[in-house]
Amino acid sequence: MAMTPKIEDFPETLLPEPVRPESWECCGSECGDACIQNLYYAEKAKYDAQQVRLREFLLSGSLKEPMDSITL
Repeated sequence: MAMTPKIEDFPETLLPEPVRPESWECCGSECGDACIQNLYYAEKAKYDAQQVRLREFLLSGSLKEPMDSITL
């Protein structure tokens, strides 16, 4: 009988969900990559991708991509 995978068995450290910055937190100086909004969107994309991998892991019991090929 196959064991149901658990979150504790997931081979990655779970990322915390990023908190969206308030509009007043942006200085409006077009900081580029250092902009708090850009940092949030980059962190959110990594978080969302990991949540998809976690969901797949919990449903199937394995990851579709080897961990070496995943860029965080």
